[in-house]
Amino acid sequence: VENRRPIGHVSPTMNVLVGVISHAAAWILPRAFVDSLRQTFPQHTIVDTWDEDGIRRLLPDADIAFVPHVDREMLASAPRLQWIQSPSVGVGGMLYPEMIASPIVITTARGIRSRAIAEHVLGVTIALARQLHVALRHQVAHEWVQDRMEESGAVRTLHGRRMGIVGLGTI
Repeated sequence: VENRRPIGHVSPTMNVLVGVISHAAAWILPRAFVDSLRQTFPQHTIVDTWDEDGIRRLLPDADIAFVPHVDREMLASAPRLQWIQSPSVGVGGMLYPEMIASPIVITTARGIRSRAIAEHVLGVTIALARQLHVALRHQVAHEWVQDRMEESGAVRTLHGRRMGIVGLGTI
């Protein structure tokens, strides 16, 4: 991890690696976004890859990496790397001693999903209170059980109830 450029050095052109991969399709960066980056920043070389092997192969030439992680082996092979932008909030897996000792800046996506997660929590709270998952299963089976569910007390309203939400950060 020697021979790195001093932090703060900005080249007129940067090699940017975009390698947002995930086991969940919803978390994969759309290809159109990468094309938009190329159009917006034509002075920089933006390369993309959609698998971990591609990240390992392309990282040695990258100044900036928009990737989910950089392990020790990747770090040792990336002498130009100055900045890692994580697509997620948690970067604890990248905070190993060699990375901490390096001048590489690591930034996260903190706050990017705050509203969506808050709305999701509210939606799931209402869905569970109304037992929508049970009602939908019965509906698929062509069984009307709404009256029975309400009479049993399984279905609740949130009126007059209190709820505490404990969280860290923007979520």
